[in-house]
Amino acid sequence: MLGNAAENGEHTVTTITQNTALWYASRATGVVSMLLLSLVVILGIMVNRQGRLPGLPSFAITGLHRSLSLLSVIFIAVHIFTAVVDPFVSIRVAAVFIPFTSAYQPFWLGLGAVALDLIIALIVTGVGLVAGGPSRTEHPPASLAESEAEAEVLEEQTV
Repeated sequence: MLGNAAENGEHTVTTITQNTALWYASRATGVVSMLLLSLVVILGIMVNRQGRLPGLPSFAITGLHRSLSLLSVIFIAVHIFTAVVDPFVSIRVAAVFIPFTSAYQPFWLGLGAVALDLIIALIVTGVGLVAGGPSRTEHPPASLAESEAEAEVLEEQTV
């Protein structure tokens, strides 16, 4: 009686090829990136609100926030690289930066492109903070939005 391997009780071994390795690496780095970015956001809120973790001084939370931010950027870079290089689907480099232009899963890849663009903006503003930019207590986009709101209030008062 010939049948498939599962019917005969045989176990088959699936080998990981270079193509499937890229697929698994892309998915794994994407999941790790999401977890790391979640921690980065939580630590960023704690730094902004002068929060404390038990047993850690406040400067350690800031250092942990920066270190996890750098680590998450590395994982995001590997995630993007493996997704573009993976031959399973065709993702153009332009679709990485320009939202909703991919032929494969345009909505989800578009959200990823928007997220990457926002992360790049945060990196640029974070570099400005390290270099002694406008405010060391918050990212410049937040202070810029605040100053624009103040300008609008002043404009309304003068009219």
